[in-house]
Amino acid sequence: MTATDIDPVIATVFVAVPPESAWATFTTRIGEWWPAGTHSIGEDRVVDVVLEPALDGGIREIWADGVEHFWGRITRWEPPRCLAFWWRPTLDTARAPTQVEVVFTSVDGGTEVRLTHTGWEALGADAIESRGGYVKVWPLVLERFVELATA
Repeated sequence: MTATDIDPVIATVFVAVPPESAWATFTTRIGEWWPAGTHSIGEDRVVDVVLEPALDGGIREIWADGVEHFWGRITRWEPPRCLAFWWRPTLDTARAPTQVEVVFTSVDGGTEVRLTHTGWEALGADAIESRGGYVKVWPLVLERFVELATA
């Protein structure tokens, strides 16, 4: 596999709530379901994760001392159907971002939430390793979202 043909990472979960409810939990309660202690820049220093609910809104972690680190920026905002953002949760602001799209689809008994993570080619030599990490991480992160959304 070369840097020009890297498959997207796709993670899909079912949430037993309507799309409007799933959307609200995903976007306005991210600080409650995101595992910041293990999947963030600051880990145990993180007190909140925030997603600003609008086109061009930021996604960031906030540390106990008030320091904020941006992870991404909203590039598509279509409640309660679709959300997309560029993604770079790292202190290395020179690192190229990747792209994430999350689609909320009404299905019998609830909502299918499909996350597609692309743009690995922008990471050059780090692309394959980074993608491999997200193959494992996105399903774990989304399961926490499902737990909160259905609690």
